[in-house]
Amino acid sequence: NALSGPYDPIILPRSSSQVDWEVELAVIISKQGKRINKTDA
Repeated sequence: NALSGPYDPIILPRSSSQVDWEVELAVIISKQGKRINKTDA
């Protein structure tokens, strides 16, 4: 995996003839939870 900005160039290997892409999202919640039911988690 790599981090890239929205306008950063994409540098491909010379041997590459096809590019695949995907999106990943991470969420960090800054509060701890207490008394949360498993069905609500």
